[in-house]
Amino acid sequence: DKELDDMEIIARTVRQWAQKNFDKKDENPEGFRNVILYYKMAVQYGVEHAQQQQSARHGGSATLSTQQSAKRRQTQQSPTADSSPAHLPETQNV
Repeated sequence: DKELDDMEIIARTVRQWAQKNFDKKDENPEGFRNVILYYKMAVQYGVEHAQQQQSARHGGSATLSTQQSAKRRQTQQSPTADSSPAHLPETQNV
């Protein structure tokens, strides 16, 4: 749930699972791809949540530079579906 779940914990947990279960990529490539996509979603939701918090702190409007910085962080954090889990980025505190 986007509103209730802690996306940082989800991303960290999925990253750890993917590292320990990298062999699943060969056994079930579509399933492993779904895990990576879930990781990306959690990171994206975390970025969105951070933007909302920052916007609330600054009177309700996020600046363009803040949005660009968050998007840049997300792009840097997003692994490809074919990424080795060892290369999944660490999550940031959001």
